[in-house]
Amino acid sequence: MRSVIALIFLPIFISTNVWGASIQLTPVSLREIAIGNGLTVLAAAVRVHKAKENVNLSRTRLLPSINLGVLVSSAANPAFILSSVEYLLPFLIPSRWFDLAQAKHLAKAEREAFLVTELNLLASLYSIYYTVQNDYATRDMLAEELNDTITIEALVARNVEDGTASEMSLNLAKSQTSLAFSQLAKIDELIVQETAELRKALNLTLDTQFTIVPHNPPAASLETMSMQEAADFVLQTAPEARQIRYLLKSAESEEWAKIFGFISGVSAGSINGGIGVGGPTSYESSAAFKDVTGRGMFNFSFEYFPNLSLSNHNQNEIKVRYAELRTESNRLVESALGKLKFVLERKRELDRAEALLNQVFDADKLRYAAGEITLEELIQSQGRVRQARLEALKVKTDLNLLRVTAHRMTVGDEFAQVKGCEELPRILKKDRKWRWFWEDDPELNICDPEAVTLRFGNIPK
Repeated sequence: MRSVIALIFLPIFISTNVWGASIQLTPVSLREIAIGNGLTVLAAAVRVHKAKENVNLSRTRLLPSINLGVLVSSAANPAFILSSVEYLLPFLIPSRWFDLAQAKHLAKAEREAFLVTELNLLASLYSIYYTVQNDYATRDMLAEELNDTITIEALVARNVEDGTASEMSLNLAKSQTSLAFSQLAKIDELIVQETAELRKALNLTLDTQFTIVPHNPPAASLETMSMQEAADFVLQTAPEARQIRYLLKSAESEEWAKIFGFISGVSAGSINGGIGVGGPTSYESSAAFKDVTGRGMFNFSFEYFPNLSLSNHNQNEIKVRYAELRTESNRLVESALGKLKFVLERKRELDRAEALLNQVFDADKLRYAAGEITLEELIQSQGRVRQARLEALKVKTDLNLLRVTAHRMTVGDEFAQVKGCEELPRILKKDRKWRWFWEDDPELNICDPEAVTLRFGNIPK
């Protein structure tokens, strides 16, 4: 009983922690919030439940049932007479078992699709996360540059008062300050837009405040592999590949169900021995039922062979999808590994260039104060520093995004912590109702139907 109460109230407790609070966003907290609160994950969980219920429905179609035949003994003094008993035995129909196998494979495919949804959502969130992180770093750089332009403007203003600089130089310095303010406002506008996208993806309310904690993803395992080794490893670990395999098994089960589809029914029954051919006039209350007889029903139609051909086409279509997945995986691996090599080289050179240009700019500020260079030359020196910093930030972000892609392909780093709906063995409740538990961690048990219902809530009227 305590476990049931904890299971019901824990999602509400999680939600109150996420909504209307202040959150520090890290790769770990992003993963936890996205899996426990993302709408796309919730929608995918509903599809998993529907697939599971289809399995239960297929199981019920295997259970036997009974048909009772009842006659009226007399119109003047009506009495109901049990005339026949027929037991329907659907578990003897082969196609029903293949229907069950098909439903099971589809449920497993939907479970893999749920995992794919979680991983793709997490990859999208990490891309936004590192992009916002880059924008904040760019903002810090532009704010520092604004301070430099304000310092230069004050220096030019003193030179104008001393008569060593012209009004045109002061106007140029003021224009540089205004441009720096404009660039800072532009990056703030971009951060607001990206923050709104992040809030939407995490399903957070407007009063929830969050801050970005700087982080750089570690190197991916693909970076030490050859191109072919990486491609084979990605295809081996991809949940999309497992999903396609389950879909193929489902299509094969569907074909076998259609092969045995001509067997439409199997039953066993008996009739009351006291019932005459003319009706219930010779009914005897003590008469026994006749011997039990079996009966099979068969149905052949012109649809039989076209249905089999259609099943073969469905399997071929799934095989084509697997081939497409393999070629797409190869493309992603080739692109990611090729880019990583050059991005790492660019990052090393840009870090070196930025450090050198910072030294030059610091020296140029002193030279301008001493009257050795013009204001235009100082502004050009500042522009070179800005360009180098922006390029360094961009290449750092490119490296982070490439490593997010690499970790997503190999399901590594934080992606390895996403477990999806892992089905545990069935247990028999005291109320004799079977239930399935898909995760053993109630805090991340998004695949539990009660948790999904509580997170969705009610639609306002």
